[in-house]
Amino acid sequence: MSKPECTQYQFRNGILLADDKYLSDYPQIEYKEKKNEKEKDTEDKSNEQTSQPLALKANENEKNCVTSDSSESLPQEEHGAKIPRTSKSSSPKVRRTPNNSIVPIVKGEKKQKSSTKSTSPSRETGKDSCSPSLNIHSELIMRLEQDVKKLKADLQTSKQTIQELRSHVCNLTNSERSLRPEIALLRQTNDLLQNKILCIMKAKQRDKQTAVLLDKKIRTEMEARTSLEQQLLEMKIKKTDDSCTVSQGAVPADRQEHVENLKKKAKELESEYKLLQQEFQKRERQKLALENEAEMLCKYKGIEQDAEMLLSALSAMQDKNQHLEYNLSAETRIKLDLFSALGDARRQLGIAQS
Repeated sequence: MSKPECTQYQFRNGILLADDKYLSDYPQIEYKEKKNEKEKDTEDKSNEQTSQPLALKANENEKNCVTSDSSESLPQEEHGAKIPRTSKSSSPKVRRTPNNSIVPIVKGEKKQKSSTKSTSPSRETGKDSCSPSLNIHSELIMRLEQDVKKLKADLQTSKQTIQELRSHVCNLTNSERSLRPEIALLRQTNDLLQNKILCIMKAKQRDKQTAVLLDKKIRTEMEARTSLEQQLLEMKIKKTDDSCTVSQGAVPADRQEHVENLKKKAKELESEYKLLQQEFQKRERQKLALENEAEMLCKYKGIEQDAEMLLSALSAMQDKNQHLEYNLSAETRIKLDLFSALGDARRQLGIAQS
């Protein structure tokens, strides 16, 4: 028998093949389908990890279907002549290419579409479940970025403060270096002033000691003056008595003794006069020394209070010296009176002897 022009073969899974020449194209179609399935599997894995188990199950079912169809194709070829031509009514399941080649539509593709449709809600649920975690991660990232910005700002401020402090420290060190010679000069001046103060204090103590000694000497001189005044009064009284006796012409027996006593007193007065002159010279020397010290103290005008105290001390010493000079002049007058009295007594003695 001759082969029919167009024969169709129908498998259990609903695949229709026309003529023997298309049987050779079936492995290529199967290879393309497997390749497309693998590409879709990789895309599904890259998009969502949660949809992997469903896609793998669908692929396994399709592979099992294809293998079962290939194994059942041989017994169906024997019954191919019995298939009526009414199968052309199932032509919507066959696609024709531009080269008039028929390409079968496999139910596996429909299963894949249904599986993708079934996995789409699972993708949506996965996205919904991932959205809060993504929001949390985004919030954490924003917080970390804000913290990093704050830390950078703090670092900049700290660097600025460190630079300011370093500049301040440099200024302080420079000022300290510039002030060191001034401090050394101030220390030297302070030492000199302290030495001057010590010298002035020592001079004050010396002045006090000299003032005490002068007071003592003045007291002794006053006592000597009082004693001399008493002696002069006694001499005057005796003179008056002698004049009375001379006028009466009565010559006492102990006149010579009285004259000798007067001579002795005159000698004593002369010796005292010499001593007083020596003391006066010493005091003049002390006065000159005090004036020199006063001139030296006037040089230290920096210390006003000490200078005023020294000036007051000098004025007091000058007053004392004036008082002493007045006393000495009074004493010299008394001595002159005594010498004049002695001269009168000598004249009277000469007159009496003659």
